[in-house]
Amino acid sequence: MKAYLIILYSILFSTFSPAQKILTGTVINDVSEPLIGATIQWENTTTGTTTDIDGKFQLEKPDGDGNIVVRYVGYEPLLIPVAAHEDTVLIQINGIASLSEIEVAAKKRDNYTSTLEIRNIESISSKELKKAPCCNLGESFETNASVDVAYTDAVTGAREIQMLGLRGVYTQLLFEKRPVYYGLAMPFGLEYLSGTWVESIQIAKGLSTVQTGSAGIAGQINTEMKKPYEDVPLFVNLFGSTAGRFEGNVHLNKKINEHLSTGLLLHGNTLQSEIDHDGDSFLDMPKKKMLNPLYRLN
Repeated sequence: MKAYLIILYSILFSTFSPAQKILTGTVINDVSEPLIGATIQWENTTTGTTTDIDGKFQLEKPDGDGNIVVRYVGYEPLLIPVAAHEDTVLIQINGIASLSEIEVAAKKRDNYTSTLEIRNIESISSKELKKAPCCNLGESFETNASVDVAYTDAVTGAREIQMLGLRGVYTQLLFEKRPVYYGLAMPFGLEYLSGTWVESIQIAKGLSTVQTGSAGIAGQINTEMKKPYEDVPLFVNLFGSTAGRFEGNVHLNKKINEHLSTGLLLHGNTLQSEIDHDGDSFLDMPKKKMLNPLYRLN
């Protein structure tokens, strides 16, 4: 008998209890497209829901009037009043939010070693080269520990590099991955190129690969030059010292169109002072004059 009373009480309670009110609606944009994933929430409560693939939603209604807050990515939040007798709403969002500008910047180190290369290659950027005093490629290595340029040819005054304890003749010089400076030009290879021309340098120690030949026993030095379409239209660099040494560099670049650009790089240096500190009638630094032009067409 007691079980029957419990069942009867449950039936009567469910029959006469008020049904839960549901607010249904649709959220669209200014061109009547349904907005998927829009958030609808009663103001100052945690009761809310999101729209489905058709922009529709269902939300339990509290007793009396209330306000719902509609939020969607890229639009300003919208506050809509809902009366107690309203069961269906159509919401249109028009106000596009003005997003704050975000600037993403990256900075590359002046001197770094890539972990993606097969060989152990050290890269030197133009920022690192600016730390050197002056002015040609040989002097650009004075701040780098991988290449030693302390050895100087006593007769010609040309700087010669050393890698892995071996003279410069065992190191292959590359100009944008093309072998250059053989034979008699080898001692002057580092002096032919101006430091202002150089965009970056890649240093690889040890035997070379089949890509560039077997001439590099101690290592390879590849020089990437500045491109006419990336360099400034006009650049002038002058250098002078109390020892009577004067150097000058001029860059002339012109971008003709999107696919064609041309550039002229000039480097000149002179040393006419007779420097003989020990008085042995043999000059400590040979006199010299040099003018090197480089024309590029990309």
